[in-house]
Amino acid sequence: MGSDNARMNETTATAPDSNGADTRPGVLVTVLKIKLHTYDAQKLYKGRTETKKRAGILGLEGFARICTIVSRNPRARELLEEKLKNAETRLEALQRQNDEAKERNRLEVTDHASTEPVVIEIRSSTPVAGRGAQMLKTYDDLIRDILLLYRVGVYDAGEYDQRQRMATRYVRGAYAAAFDALGLANDEKTDSPAEVTTTENKET
Repeated sequence: MGSDNARMNETTATAPDSNGADTRPGVLVTVLKIKLHTYDAQKLYKGRTETKKRAGILGLEGFARICTIVSRNPRARELLEEKLKNAETRLEALQRQNDEAKERNRLEVTDHASTEPVVIEIRSSTPVAGRGAQMLKTYDDLIRDILLLYRVGVYDAGEYDQRQRMATRYVRGAYAAAFDALGLANDEKTDSPAEVTTTENKET
């Protein structure tokens, strides 16, 4: 019963009573903010438009938008949740490796943050999009740690490049699964509960 109510809040805007008047509140929308410190994470928020020379990359922005379209399709949601869980597990493994590598560092790190982090605001009514946002923040923290370990000499250039590529591939793969989810829902009638709007600004 609880899950049915949750889905109702995610997908139902209003419903008329016997007299035709709207009796239900609007969609429950959650506003999320993500502070990003790395250029890698910012690129995975925006994604990349396909050109003749380069394949397109679906970022969090496009992923969240597709999530609103397929939110009422159980098979599509299940696919996205499975792909996200798989990527989350792999990112956690990389983070454990970073934590172990930090024990080899003998230098004191007094600061390691962007001088001008980018703050992304996301308005969405789907929990899967929220998990995608969580993943982007995890990725940002992970890349920041990888770069730190490279700068202090714990990771060499090869280790830095390998770990950065692996983390990026995991997140890209999870976001790209939204296209597969859209394909599953393509032949079924779905109602988009609310548009996903995003804003980006420099933190002051």
